[in-house]
This record gives sequence, C-alpha cells and structure tokens, in this order.
Amino acid sequence: MNNMGVRRTQSELEHSDRDLTDELAEINSALAGKTQELERIEERFQHREWAASQILWKAGPDRRVEGIQPGWEAFTGQSRDEWNRAVDEKRPLLLEHRARGRDGIYRLFSIKAFPVLNEDDTIREWVGVHNDITERRQREEEVLAQEEKFRFLCESMPQIVWRLRADGWREYCNQRWFDYTGMTLQQTLGWGWLAAMHPDDLPNFRRGWQQATDTGELFQSEYRLKRGDGRYHWHLSRALPLKDKQGVIVQWFGTCTDIDHYKRAESENLRLRADLEDRVLQRTSELESANLELLRSSRKLAQLPHC
Repeated sequence: MNNMGVRRTQSELEHSDRDLTDELAEINSALAGKTQELERIEERFQHREWAASQILWKAGPDRRVEGIQPGWEAFTGQSRDEWNRAVDEKRPLLLEHRARGRDGIYRLFSIKAFPVLNEDDTIREWVGVHNDITERRQREEEVLAQEEKFRFLCESMPQIVWRLRADGWREYCNQRWFDYTGMTLQQTLGWGWLAAMHPDDLPNFRRGWQQATDTGELFQSEYRLKRGDGRYHWHLSRALPLKDKQGVIVQWFGTCTDIDHYKRAESENLRLRADLEDRVLQRTSELESANLELLRSSRKLAQLPHC
C-alpha cells in the first residue's frame, strides 16, 4: 500500500467513524433530553408545595376517610365514603395503583399513608396522599426505552463506544472496551480508563481534551491503547459535546476506532520513502563523484602532449 493509498484509506475510515459517532450521538442526545425532562418532573413531584395532581386525605382509626376530598372527588367523581381500604399495620403504607376517573381513563397513583399514634401506641388517625405519577412513569418508560436502544446500538458497533459526564468522568463503555482492554467496570469508571493509554500519549491527549472542554468543540485525538495481551494499538478517538438549550455541556459522547493497521502501514511507507531518499542521495553522491573523477581524467588527457 503506497503512502497516498494509506492516507486515502485512513481518511475514509475517519469519515465512516465520524458518521457512526454522529448517529449514535443523536440517539444519546435524545436520551439526555428525556432524562432532563424526567428530572424536571421529579423535581416538581418532590416539591414541598402540594401540586394540583395530589389528593390529600385523612382517616380515623376506624379506617374511614375524614374531611372533604376535593381532589379525589374531582378526579373520580366518587364521594369520600367510598374509600374503605384496610390498613392493619402501624407503619407507613407505600404502594402504587391505577384509578379510573370520571372520564373512564385510568391513571397511575402513588399512595403514601402514615399512622398518627396516641400515647398508648394505638392509632389515632391515618394521614395519606395520592399523587398522580402517570406522566412521571411514562417519561421513565420513555427514558428506559431510549437507553435500551442506545445500548443496543452501542453493543452492535465494532468500535469502542463511551459516554462521559460534563466534567469528563467516564460513566459508560460498551462491551468492546472490556473485551479489548481486559479491564473491569470499576477499573474503567471515572479517569481509571487512562491506565490503558500509552504513557507517551498522555500529554498530547490532556492538551487536546482541555482545549475541547474549554471551547466546547469536537474532540479528536490519536493515541495508543493497551490490549489485554499487553500490546498497544493506535486508535482514533472522537467525542461530541451534548449541550442543553443554554449551550452548557451536559455530556460527552465518543468512540475509539482501531487504526493500528493504517498507522503501521503509514509508518512503513515513511520508512521506505526515507530509505529511498537515502538511496537516491547516495546514488547522486556516487554519480557526482564519478562525474568529478571523469572531469579530472579529461583534464589530464587534455594536458598530455599531442603527437
């Protein structure tokens, strides 16, 4: 393979790697968006003020609901005396169930009930809340589906695929990484994965990574990773920053592609070219010496007396 062929093949490889990275990055970006949306719902769910989706209730020791229940009646169309669930233990009750509203649509509720005890340890009353978690659960299922799709695609790729937090902490690698390096998950998480990088390549990697995090631009670098058998292979690494609506980086998504064959071929071509240049220089020098010797001989012949 000549030098031009190596460069063309490596360029095609980089282009293919870029397309694969971009495709998976789009999926990961969608997943990150769903996760952020779920976090916002979770924050609202845990807010100290009671939201309109919550149905607060209180029951006496006879297990009958006390007080007006506008939230429950508005949702189900049922009156307060229809709640007659039995609670036999003196401990908080936590469960989920579906309830059908007056519109005939079922929604999912989280129930939390707490017993209020008298001094003699008897139950004075129960205080509980029904919280509508339908939207929250739907988002959780969507995030789970996106995560499963993301991991399926990552595991089907021949490249090493990884995901970082905004600060660079590695939180995910596909199975290809573990098969290649022989490292465990605990050894890989965070910055532990750098143990697989060739020490001579670390300074250049750190400079490139710092520049990418400072500018929020694409990260691209070439470095050697140690295989499980102790041999190092060159890899092309690319990472895209995933940003929120304010332009703040929330994740990094990247791949590592083995380019060792092309790097070695390129190195061999460079060696052959250097060897050829040395031979050309040597041959040129030899020709110059021969020409100089011929010139000297010609001058000596010119100085001889003519018959």
